[in-house]
Amino acid sequence: MDPVDRTFDTVYYWSQRAKLAAQAATDKVVSTTSSVADSISTAISSSSPDSPSPYISSRASTSSFWSSLGLNGPLAKSVRRNKFATAATVVALLGLSGYVLKSLYPAVVRSRGGVKRRAERLANGARKDVILIVGSVTEPLTRYIAHDLEARGFIVYITSTNSKADQKFFQNESLQDIKSLIVSSDSRDTEFNTEQIHKFDYLLSSDHIPFQGAQPNKLNLVGIIFVPDMYFQAGKFHLVPSSTWNQTINERALMPLNLLMAGVIGMAEKYDSNIIFLTPTISTSLQLPYHSLENVTINFIQQLSACLQHDYDSLNITNLRLGAVNINSNNHRKNFGIKGEPIKKLHYKIFDLLYSEDNNSVEYVGFGARLLSYFGAWIPRWITRNYFRNYFAHE
Repeated sequence: MDPVDRTFDTVYYWSQRAKLAAQAATDKVVSTTSSVADSISTAISSSSPDSPSPYISSRASTSSFWSSLGLNGPLAKSVRRNKFATAATVVALLGLSGYVLKSLYPAVVRSRGGVKRRAERLANGARKDVILIVGSVTEPLTRYIAHDLEARGFIVYITSTNSKADQKFFQNESLQDIKSLIVSSDSRDTEFNTEQIHKFDYLLSSDHIPFQGAQPNKLNLVGIIFVPDMYFQAGKFHLVPSSTWNQTINERALMPLNLLMAGVIGMAEKYDSNIIFLTPTISTSLQLPYHSLENVTINFIQQLSACLQHDYDSLNITNLRLGAVNINSNNHRKNFGIKGEPIKKLHYKIFDLLYSEDNNSVEYVGFGARLLSYFGAWIPRWITRNYFRNYFAHE
């Protein structure tokens, strides 16, 4: 588990312990008070008129106790009268402290220099760690992730259907460590994809000479990242053309499945590679109306990730769910009025997942990702329905 998450889990654990302790103390006080009251009542009824009142003695001893602590003022009396409210306030303050700690911790780490996230290299400085990105270069998020990983010292391969847009991108790409892996987007063309994956495996397992005079070495497939397209056509279910449904499901759902079956999952086992499935979570968590195409596709990818986690428990497979992330192609702020988190947080999380040996099955990045995943289903459907009805009223 990530050290930061472990820290905040510890804070949450002790806040829960404090809550339980406060509740137990309150119950004990109430029980003790009842017992004392019964004892006082019995003593008063059995005492003679000339004897000193036990009740007066009890009040005097209690007052003496609080006075010895310096807590005999109006505030102390108010606290004693409102035990439940005091306990609730203490628990709330502990929770607020944990939240503030979580918010300030990244800034403290940055102020101390933080941890430099760089790919491992050979003794001669050559690159050896490879990342395979299953995604389209026409999606800006794919390009952002690829360039960030290359800058950190990885050799990055991106799947390409060899379309004109893909060819143009790789021809204009000036970074020699961002390369293409040609695959077919046709889910029925399993033979071609299997052959391409075998070629890629052979490339990794063969001797690699990074530069003239260097000793040959073998490359290591550190991770496989599935990056979806972030744009889906919206509209009422029956008004989305069937051709759009076929193309979207084929390229964004069946193509990753086909590549996994064609040998990608076998390569992950061979090289002990970490697998990351990126999925946007706002629409699926809220089950937004008029977003059936996105909801069906993303839910399929999330379930695919979960199934692989169950079948391959020796592999690190993580579903990284995205909230609002501030990138140029992100329309969350335009559509929902949400300012996303900086994309560098996504880059940091991806890097940490690539080298971690014990990843969680689900991780979150971006504004609202975790909150909506937990509580999105509680939001009344009529709220989102009325919100989007303004955009699709003409349909």
